[in-house]
Amino acid sequence: MGDLPVPRTAAGVEGMAALVADPTGSLLAFDYDGTLAPIVDQPARAVPERGAVPALAALAARVGGALILTGRPALDVVRLGGLSVVPGLVVLGLYGAQRWPPVGPTGTAESGIQAVLDAARDALDPLLAAAPAGTWLEEERAHYRLARSLLEAGDPSAAAEHARDCIAVCEANAAPPFELYFGHAVVAIALRAAGDMAGYAAARERALACYAEVPAEERQWCAQEQGELGAPS
Repeated sequence: MGDLPVPRTAAGVEGMAALVADPTGSLLAFDYDGTLAPIVDQPARAVPERGAVPALAALAARVGGALILTGRPALDVVRLGGLSVVPGLVVLGLYGAQRWPPVGPTGTAESGIQAVLDAARDALDPLLAAAPAGTWLEEERAHYRLARSLLEAGDPSAAAEHARDCIAVCEANAAPPFELYFGHAVVAIALRAAGDMAGYAAARERALACYAEVPAEERQWCAQEQGELGAPS
């Protein structure tokens, strides 16, 4: 494979082989924060690493499609990252609730997103079961991201289920309040969307109890959930 990275898992080897065998039939998907751009204290300063955008543009021109899935608003990521130069790039923002380029006046994408969510849900459990020890943080955040995507797709019951999985992983690994907060917050938001106001109130109380223990310098990352919970950030 020349200078290509060497995959560390059987699934990675299989995926790399499929990509090399049929690049134009492949879709490559990336996160923004922590993948194209480093994790930084101030989210507005999370610009891509030097050379990342030209590399993505060159890659996108050689494969069937390139996609970024992020919790940020789609247009914010495009502007912050200077991603409009990447040919054929699709950015799914707010965990799949927004699409850039937009398909309608609000940028909300209906067609195609549910298929992505269904595929992610079907693939998540076997991938996590095969993950090496020590990857609990990735497992927890995978459940969180899928919960947010399912919530935006209008399936609050499934969203609450994956948010509870997120909490379970955190509790099994003595996670700090920062990580637990997001699971409890999304459970509350999902239960409210499902009409379970008693469950919402209880989950909201647990989320806010976790938030009270989050260090001040980390609270900026909780602003979206705090706003949805109707609580000060």
